[in-house]
Amino acid sequence: MRIMIVGGGSVGGRLAEILVKEKNEVVVIEKEEKIAEALGERLDALVLYGDATDRKILKDGNIEKCGAFFALTADDKTNLMVCEVAKSFKVPVIVARVNDISNEPFLWSLELPLPLTQQQQLFLLLKRL
Repeated sequence: MRIMIVGGGSVGGRLAEILVKEKNEVVVIEKEEKIAEALGERLDALVLYGDATDRKILKDGNIEKCGAFFALTADDKTNLMVCEVAKSFKVPVIVARVNDISNEPFLWSLELPLPLTQQQQLFLLLKRL
C-alpha cells in the first residue's frame, strides 16, 4: 500500500521505518532539511523536503494514490490543514496526531476515524509493552 506520512520526526520517522519493513510504499514529507536528509539516507522510501501545507508537494508524493495518510507533525494547525487536503483527495484512511487536547474537536469536525492525542499515543505504546 502507498502510505504518506507528514512529519518525519521521532513519531513519523519510526512509523515510516515500521511501514517500510512491512513492504509498504512509503512517502515522507518533512519540512526540516536535515531531518529529511537523514530519513532519505536510512529509509527505502520517498522522502520529500518541503512544507506539506503546499498542495504541490502532496501531489509530488502522489497523494491521490495513497491508501493511508498520517499527519504526525508537532503542529496541530498543520495536521488539521493537511488532513483536510488528504480528505479532498479521498484518501481512505486518515490519521492525525493531536498535540494539544483542546484542538481535538477541530480534528473530530473533519470526521476523521482516528485523531490521536498524546495520551492515546502513550496508551497505545504501553499496550504494546
